[in-house]
Amino acid sequence: LYQPVNYYECYALAQDPLFTKVFNLLSETPFSKGGELSTDKQEEKDNAEKNASLFNLWKEAKEAVRSTYVTGGCLLYMDFGLSESELKDPLDLNKTDMKKFKGFRHIDPINCVAVNVNTINPSANDYMKPSVWYVIGLGMVHESHFLQFDANKPELPMRPLTLYFGMPLTQLIKQDIANSNLASQGLANLINRFRHIYLKTEDSAFVTNNVSNFKAKLQFMSFVQDNFNVCPLKST
Repeated sequence: LYQPVNYYECYALAQDPLFTKVFNLLSETPFSKGGELSTDKQEEKDNAEKNASLFNLWKEAKEAVRSTYVTGGCLLYMDFGLSESELKDPLDLNKTDMKKFKGFRHIDPINCVAVNVNTINPSANDYMKPSVWYVIGLGMVHESHFLQFDANKPELPMRPLTLYFGMPLTQLIKQDIANSNLASQGLANLINRFRHIYLKTEDSAFVTNNVSNFKAKLQFMSFVQDNFNVCPLKST
């Protein structure tokens, strides 16, 4: 269970205002204009859209897409109220009583782990794809009970290192966000310090031993100046 992806760090980074703006934009844009199911049968279409609204499908999908950027992926559990023993068996929607469907349950990578995975036979269809997950609160569950979302998938030999999900965008652009924040703060600091001061002083400040003292005072003023300082002047 070696895990180089620190999901808690990903959650913390996702609170950054710039990260939040990026993730909201990426997850909300695909759903911003809505859409419709592609089918020629109007009755099926209306029924599907009615149930999609009833079970908040688009809301769950949007949150799942967002999780693919924050943590690299997630699982949407299709809740039919099945017992622990029934969850171990594959889900056959053709034989399942659809009236028992209670909705989708969002499960993050920190709450599940792949139990059965084919890591031996690369010619098989399920190579490096978990067939059974262990989920906190549910126990052993066959993969057919889930809709899996992932993004930025690593290469096959590296997938166990991300618990068979993708690479979080939080980690991939972490340094870019840090550089952007640094540049923004640097620009703010520059604007706050940008000011030119005309200082009226006696001629004696430019001659003899007074020059070094006067120069030191100017350098100190330049060092500490911002837009909120006050410098007193003589009446002359």
